[in-house]
Amino acid sequence: MEMTMKRLFLLGAVFLSAAADAETLPTQHAKGAGFNACLDLVDGLSKFVIKDNNHGSLATWNNNEADTRLFNALIAVKYPDGHSAAMLNVSPGKTGRCDGSYTTVFYVDKSCSVARETNFSDWKYSGELAGLVVLKNPSGSVDRLLMPAGNGCIAISTEVVYQ
Repeated sequence: MEMTMKRLFLLGAVFLSAAADAETLPTQHAKGAGFNACLDLVDGLSKFVIKDNNHGSLATWNNNEADTRLFNALIAVKYPDGHSAAMLNVSPGKTGRCDGSYTTVFYVDKSCSVARETNFSDWKYSGELAGLVVLKNPSGSVDRLLMPAGNGCIAISTEVVYQ
């Protein structure tokens, strides 16, 4: 029952937020859950994913051991020309440091080949997965998979961060 009430509260608390220097909703959720050990990483990753855009978030955590287990946030980000979705995961590691990852998904209204040459021209070809192109960002820390969707392209990006 307690989990259901927290879930309902979070569902009811989804709203749009804007200021880049303000706490993001994932940070507010983590803080409210008592996920303090890795709060800085939640805050840093969520600010990186959201930037100064409006967003909404649903979060999940362990009710009994929030500060020692995985924290997860599903984030919707609104841009002037569309939306993206992101999944953020942060967990304390055995060493006392935190590990985190995020995955973003967004639609580009261009074919993947055109998007690769225009939107992602500074990204380097990394290979293919099941026939889909994989790119790496200039620093080599982020992978992006390009998946055709109708006349456009879905770009799926992921990065893992270790403190």
